[in-house]
Amino acid sequence: MTEEAMTQTKTEDEDLYQKGMVEESRRCYSSAREIYQRLSDKGHANAMVNLGAMYSEGKGEPKNINMAIDLFLKASAHGETKFSLANVAFLYQRDLKDYPKALDTYCQYFEQKGDDKEKSDLIAKHMSHSLDMISLLFQQYCKLRQDNALLLQEVNSLRTELQYQPGGEGYLEAQNHFQSLQETV
Repeated sequence: MTEEAMTQTKTEDEDLYQKGMVEESRRCYSSAREIYQRLSDKGHANAMVNLGAMYSEGKGEPKNINMAIDLFLKASAHGETKFSLANVAFLYQRDLKDYPKALDTYCQYFEQKGDDKEKSDLIAKHMSHSLDMISLLFQQYCKLRQDNALLLQEVNSLRTELQYQPGGEGYLEAQNHFQSLQETV
């Protein structure tokens, strides 16, 4: 293919990509998905990112996190470095709850980027959500432990109380003990 033909193909692909973005913004998800898929098959990295985002958000079809991750990784392999690995890390974190993989992928992303300000902003944005969730879960755990301890105290108190009710095990033992004392006197 000549250089002129390649330039024309790239221009046509970019026009088609823009059309896909318009279709997506109009919520014509099946049309946008079809355009992005066609471009992704040709190696268009930005189309892979957009298609991956549609899969990750369930636009037009049910969510498919694994398909989204595959598309984002392919986009990264095709040179898209702005969003692809950050999206993969976020999906590992948010949807798959695989924090070690999320952290590794964030590190790969930062190695590509090299921008310390952007790194710290991204960490703050994405990891703060996880830290908030961990904090909330820990608070709920502590509350459950406290509630469990209170319930255990109440159960033991009721058990002791029921032992000495008429017919209870403790009541019968005490009655037998007093009868045996009376018999010895």
